[in-house]
Amino acid sequence: MASVVQTRSAPATVEVDPVTLDIIENALRNIREEMDATLFRTAMSPGIREQHDEFPLITDRQGRMVVGQFGSFIHGFLEAYDGEIRDGDVFFTSDPYHCGGAISHANDWLILLPIFRDGLLVGWSSMFGHMTDVGGKVPGSLPTDATSIYEEGVVVPPFRLFRAGEFNAEAFEVILNQVRIPEWNRADLNGVVAGCRVAARRVLELCDRFGEETYLSALDALLDRNLRAMRELITRHIPTEPVTFADYVDDDGLGRGPFKLMCTMWREGDRVVLDWTGTSPQATGPINYYLNKNILKMYFGIYMIMVFDPQVLWNDGFYPLVDVRYPERSLLTPERPAALSCRTHALGRVFDVLGGLLGQQQPHFLNGAGFSSSPHLMYSGRYDNGDWFQLYQIGFGGVPGRRVGDGPDGHSMWPSFTNVPNEYLERYYPLRIERYETVADSGGAGLHRGGNAVEVAYRFLQDGEVSIHDDRWFTYPWGVNGGQPGARSRKLLERAGRGVEVLPAKCDRVQVRNGDLLRYITWGGGGWGDPLERDPENVWVDVARGLVSAEGAQRYGVVIGADGSVDAVATDRLRDKIRRTRPPTTTFDLGPAITELRETCLAETGLPAPLDPAGPGEPAEPAASRSVTSEHATGGLAGKVAVVTGAGTGLGLAAAAALAEAGATVVLPADPADRQPAEVAFVVARAIGAAALVDADLSGADGVTDFLDRVHERCGRLDVVVAVPPDQGDQNGDLSGDGWSGALDGGLLGMLRIVRGAAGRLGSGGSIVCLASSLTGAAFGQAGRSGEAAANAAVLGLVRSLADELGPHGIRVNAVVPGLLAGSDEVDDGKVAERVPLRRPGDPVDVAAVVRFLASGDAAYVTGQSFVVDGGLSSRLAV
Repeated sequence: MASVVQTRSAPATVEVDPVTLDIIENALRNIREEMDATLFRTAMSPGIREQHDEFPLITDRQGRMVVGQFGSFIHGFLEAYDGEIRDGDVFFTSDPYHCGGAISHANDWLILLPIFRDGLLVGWSSMFGHMTDVGGKVPGSLPTDATSIYEEGVVVPPFRLFRAGEFNAEAFEVILNQVRIPEWNRADLNGVVAGCRVAARRVLELCDRFGEETYLSALDALLDRNLRAMRELITRHIPTEPVTFADYVDDDGLGRGPFKLMCTMWREGDRVVLDWTGTSPQATGPINYYLNKNILKMYFGIYMIMVFDPQVLWNDGFYPLVDVRYPERSLLTPERPAALSCRTHALGRVFDVLGGLLGQQQPHFLNGAGFSSSPHLMYSGRYDNGDWFQLYQIGFGGVPGRRVGDGPDGHSMWPSFTNVPNEYLERYYPLRIERYETVADSGGAGLHRGGNAVEVAYRFLQDGEVSIHDDRWFTYPWGVNGGQPGARSRKLLERAGRGVEVLPAKCDRVQVRNGDLLRYITWGGGGWGDPLERDPENVWVDVARGLVSAEGAQRYGVVIGADGSVDAVATDRLRDKIRRTRPPTTTFDLGPAITELRETCLAETGLPAPLDPAGPGEPAEPAASRSVTSEHATGGLAGKVAVVTGAGTGLGLAAAAALAEAGATVVLPADPADRQPAEVAFVVARAIGAAALVDADLSGADGVTDFLDRVHERCGRLDVVVAVPPDQGDQNGDLSGDGWSGALDGGLLGMLRIVRGAAGRLGSGGSIVCLASSLTGAAFGQAGRSGEAAANAAVLGLVRSLADELGPHGIRVNAVVPGLLAGSDEVDDGKVAERVPLRRPGDPVDVAAVVRFLASGDAAYVTGQSFVVDGGLSSRLAV
């Protein structure tokens, strides 16, 4: 617990007249805006300078926010920081776990400045800004496949950036050394500090103008006024009987989902209880949201005020009236080192849950699910001259319909955020914006229409890498009081001359080339009220403006005639028919049930459904490390589609099972005349619940092409291929062709057919693993160590050639070569055969662990390599 060093006591409280109170209140509001302006004028990153991704506040002596937006950061810091706070100190942190969740991921750099006046603490000024990059495994520092905070960039515990006014330059330079664009971080953080210093100077001026005792008493009065107003709102609008609502984050970036956020609310006297029992356990992926209780109280207060009495100034005064209860180790209470980088989706869904709770007793106060997210696009790479570029941009979408009118189209989740002008993007980044428009019919139909989503079409003019963060691709943004859900999000990558690829809502390392076009489509807001009650003339106006299509007008029971006007007779007839045939309207229209969404997901979205976090297919805990890679082998495979050829027995089966255990959907090619793959699929599916069979004849290039086309049609994007060549004879050496060397050539060609066919269908970040067991085993059986060495050299040469060819497309190629058991260097064929079949040397569990590692995102830096697995040991092959 922090201790504040002061040389005198606070003055006694005095009465503050209403006029003085209003002057001080509005002065504080203006100071908050001056903090914003100071930062905007000095920051370099577009996320802060153009989009205003920052949050300031000013507090009283106890750290209670008096003006601000996000709630106070001070409480969590004071509880977690173990040290003294003195005049002239300025504190800096980016570690959510060291400030009680006052900030929620490592990209938010937080400055806390205690304001002293003649030895007395009179308040705090504080502000955090989202840094475009803080290091870590991907540009932008928001990896969608992270499983710990250590993958998300530099994490700074609370420390004195200034001690007694003296700048700690050495420590700051160490931090900047970890990030990709240090000049941006330096300018942005200097701007944050400057904004806080401006606030401190203005607060001291208020103390000088009105007197210290009057200023501090005014803060108490503002907080008390908020307490009294909120007590009245809670007593009037919150029921004593519990009400419950739940909503979902669609997936965790690793193929699991959806994750439930559930809250039950009731009133006890003049206090409200928010009990989040029923919320999903913390996720393996980075969607966890470490939510400080005071921040949650602020969210609740904002909703209460905006819904029931927007004239009330929100601050921290009402916190004693709110009792927040969290289950342990939940999505909202993750334990270090759980990953947090994608927490914005849970943050937004908290708003949806609160909205679904607060209006249940008074439905006319409800609003639907709106644009409760901050979807991100990151685009980075190097210009031809070697200079680095990196873009971080927040997307906008549809705000829900409300009792007072339609939801705004293409709006931000945060009221203060603004759009980055297209001209700015095209001036400073190698891209062209070819479309920036709302998506007709994406807002939910209703008496008051939900706001429309936005489609931005980015034409990339330089090879680079893209990361995407979004949600609501699986579940729908729900409507209320008869209003219909809004449309879901989509991301389509039109590769120049290479077809269209459906991208997941959360993905990293997507390689793009000059000329590729990304269609970034967000989601719409839910509708409010019965769409059949909407004035047909209002629908006609929407059609004329391109917000609703002529076909979409029929969701409102409105018929647009050939001349573009409303056909009144046909409209009456259609509305009457809809009323007679539709089911009764409900308070909430959540869209289809989760089970139905799973069944229709691939057909409707082009993406496989996420696996149930609590059901079959949950990735197993990795076994104790039997090889050097097994402890890292599960990263980034959940929800991926992996083809394994030759998975009949032994190593192929072990590889298929290992990928399925890591959460991948495993596809096996099946010869209709061969029962063995079906039996393998049955074994894998029974154990894991994630295997599929697709008919195939892989003996020729056309057969490989047909097989992979069917895989893409059935399963969507292909992510991993484990290429096992056809057997080249049995272990006793019955080889066809020109002996073992001819068989080796045939095996390499068979493997090459598979790799070449897969290369055109793998998305960026895809992985090919050549499992060359039958080649090297047969070669050893026929020609001993020299044959095995020649086979290893041939495999390595093939892999390196393919890696060079496919690397620019973001595809990795590696090989795994099962070797002899440790200690078996000088043995004859018979002794080896007694211990290990010659075509399957090595332990299948160890071999499969290496295959799984190479297929995963953890091996994103590995390509063009071949690994020999000997008795639990893995080493890179050097020939």
